[in-house]
Amino acid sequence: MAHLNAGWQARLGAFAWLLAAVAISHIAHYILHALFRRLSLRRHSIVAEEIVTQTQQVSRWMFLLIAVSMVLPKFDVPDWLADPLEHGFEIGYIIVIAWLAIGVIEVLNALVNHNLPQDLADNVRARRRHTRTHLLRQIGVALIACSALAAVLMTFPSIRNVGAGLFASAGLAGLVLGHGGPPHPRQF
Repeated sequence: MAHLNAGWQARLGAFAWLLAAVAISHIAHYILHALFRRLSLRRHSIVAEEIVTQTQQVSRWMFLLIAVSMVLPKFDVPDWLADPLEHGFEIGYIIVIAWLAIGVIEVLNALVNHNLPQDLADNVRARRRHTRTHLLRQIGVALIACSALAAVLMTFPSIRNVGAGLFASAGLAGLVLGHGGPPHPRQF
């Protein structure tokens, strides 16, 4: 009976650590997000505001993943559950990193579009740059999404060849786009 009682106490203690980690991650996210939002509004910078907007959701998930990863060793996880749990965290980190990379592209897109004059009488050059920026944004997001999908597929041993093929196709698409673009970046 004492052994059973000790087991439950250990599980409850680990569960309390998990709840504390989740609560601390949410509180830390809330405080940091409010601080960065206030700083971005004070600076009146489109880049700072866009960074705060684009990273709000992804940073919440990142904080949560890190917090749970730090507390997970306190659990006595059975062997049959340890590998799928670790695999799930790998996939979660891949998705969060891809989400952050897409956020960087969105910030750059917002910066370029903010600096383009839209209300001029002769804004053909501005519209051309806007179209090119939009196209580059879509290509970048597609390449990141394809690379993230390939990385997720590479975590499964039985589907590793499909993931390697997707990585190769993303690299080939980058080469094609690199040769199909203007010869000098200033021509954008």
